[in-house]
Amino acid sequence: MGQQSTIDVFAVLWQRRRLILGTAIVVAVVVAVYSLIMPHTYMAIGTVMPPRQTDQSPLAQLLTGGTVPLKLSDIETPASARLALDILKSQRAARIILSQTGLEDHPEFRDLPPLAQWGKLLGMFDYFINSNGLLTIQAYFKTPYFPTDEEEAFARQMAAKLVNAAITALDSIRRQQYIASARQMREYLTRALRRARHRLDSLHTAMANFRKQHNILQLEQQVSAIVQAAIDLAVQIAETQTKLDLARLELGPDQPLVHQLAAKLAALQNRYRALQEGGLVPEDALAIPLSQIPDLSKEYAQLLQELKVQEQVTLFLEQQRAQEELKEEKNIPTIQVLDYAQPPLQRYAPRRATMVLVAFFATVIVLSVLVVMRELRRQMKEDSTQAAQ
Repeated sequence: MGQQSTIDVFAVLWQRRRLILGTAIVVAVVVAVYSLIMPHTYMAIGTVMPPRQTDQSPLAQLLTGGTVPLKLSDIETPASARLALDILKSQRAARIILSQTGLEDHPEFRDLPPLAQWGKLLGMFDYFINSNGLLTIQAYFKTPYFPTDEEEAFARQMAAKLVNAAITALDSIRRQQYIASARQMREYLTRALRRARHRLDSLHTAMANFRKQHNILQLEQQVSAIVQAAIDLAVQIAETQTKLDLARLELGPDQPLVHQLAAKLAALQNRYRALQEGGLVPEDALAIPLSQIPDLSKEYAQLLQELKVQEQVTLFLEQQRAQEELKEEKNIPTIQVLDYAQPPLQRYAPRRATMVLVAFFATVIVLSVLVVMRELRRQMKEDSTQAAQ
């Protein structure tokens, strides 16, 4: 029974072959004719490599101790490529593209409100991001019905212009953001540098006052000289004390030599006492009391350390501000264009051969199914009639 049904189906299809094939040919011809008069679509492609997006903003990098790189040719990551994609889909980018291509005055855009222009323009683009973060931009432009050679040439040129205008818009917006960020950084660094210089001036004044108050020129050399003088005096005092004791034992306390040694010992002790209190003579301008050396050394070291640190901070801020001024003044491209769009040589749509073949075979399949179903219904009706009789 299954084989008989199959033979019947093929027989029915063979019997109706003229209808099926004739209708399919007519539909294919109609589709072919329509493909000749329908709008032609042209597609242009461009590829760009935007700069790498850092995890921190330039200001955050500075505050955390990093430096803001001046080079803009680092490889993009997929995440930051998506940021570039969001920029391309913005209304700001749409305004730049419309202005660059002149579509503002095109009949399809001229009478539309800005929001509708933006939505229509979005429909003319496709964007793709590969695993390396490269951004591919595709733009489509259609001709009117019954396109002339001039209209097709205009559509080719406009497709390429759309892609290149999108690249220009992306670079322009990223560049303005970069300059604005550099300007913000420069203003922040200028304020920070002003405070740092004021603090540095205060530390220089404090250091000068400290040196003047405590008679400090070069603390290490002064302390070394004072300690060495104290050691020499201590040795002389010990030697004189020993000689005096021996003279008293041998000669007696009333001998002239004993008095001389006693006078010499007293003089040495006075000099040693004076050295500890601030100098061998009252007019010694560089004398430092030995008892104050530990505290003065600690205070001087802290003040000197703070001064050196502040000098480094000021130098760092000056370098960073100069760098940001350079960034703000330089007109540096923010993206690398790997491929600019060129006017396409062939249309993207319609694909006439594909349309005709699909229309032909689709018609054949649909009509074949309809013919078989109609024949089955007829046979089922006849069987029901015979069974009723």
